[in-house]
Amino acid sequence: MCTLADLLCRDIFPALRKLCFSGNPDITDVGVVALAIALQETTQTYLMSLNLDDVGMGDGGIAALASLVAQGRLEQIAWLKFSGNNELIDQGIITLAQAIEARGLPILRVFTMRMILSLEP
Repeated sequence: MCTLADLLCRDIFPALRKLCFSGNPDITDVGVVALAIALQETTQTYLMSLNLDDVGMGDGGIAALASLVAQGRLEQIAWLKFSGNNELIDQGIITLAQAIEARGLPILRVFTMRMILSLEP
């Protein structure tokens, strides 16, 4: 069976500009890492919008995306959304921030990363 990641690797969607996986908590880090690998292997850097709100992503997924940023593979991204991924901890966010600082996202216009913080002692 062919997966979306496989299709992205083969550049089947040359006009694709937006990917939205919002509200699919079963994607988790495994799916985000697979997506990052596909985006790394594609010959095109075409995505302008990536919505990964509420996909169950943790530090492994955000580290894979940070690697893409560091390699310049997401330079066309204008919208980047990570809200509701409560598995993210400080280290993943720091990794992404370092990649952005090192390489930048030159046309980024919208970035959201809302998380629910626990107030338990």
